[in-house]
Amino acid sequence: MSSAPASPLHRIDRSVVVAIATFAIVVATSVVSIFAFYFGLPPDDAAFGKDQLAFPVGMVAIPLSVLAFAVAWPLMHFGLKAADLRLALPVVAGTVLVVTPLVALVQPVLAPVLGLASGAAAILLCRRAFRQ
Repeated sequence: MSSAPASPLHRIDRSVVVAIATFAIVVATSVVSIFAFYFGLPPDDAAFGKDQLAFPVGMVAIPLSVLAFAVAWPLMHFGLKAADLRLALPVVAGTVLVVTPLVALVQPVLAPVLGLASGAAAILLCRRAFRQ
């Protein structure tokens, strides 16, 4: 039983799916991490009780999210090239969406780095576990 070689359209579709999934994961992680950081503030902090999505937060979160996408998309694209996306994407998204906000509660500065590291570890796991 031989399968036909993948057409260039198949690769483009897969790349677009991975790009959209990566963007969605980055945006969701940013929003959840902002709220986790906000709810972890002590009452004597100057930002306590202020709007979570205020302008200064966006000035940090938006460029950091763009940078995260620029790093995460090639990792996702090349790391999951041979993996079944139906199984791999939920594992990667779940890992990043759990680790990053938990780290943001404790140490907000390390949250993006450890979130990216946990995503890379999940990609490596999925690359081996969910090979097509």
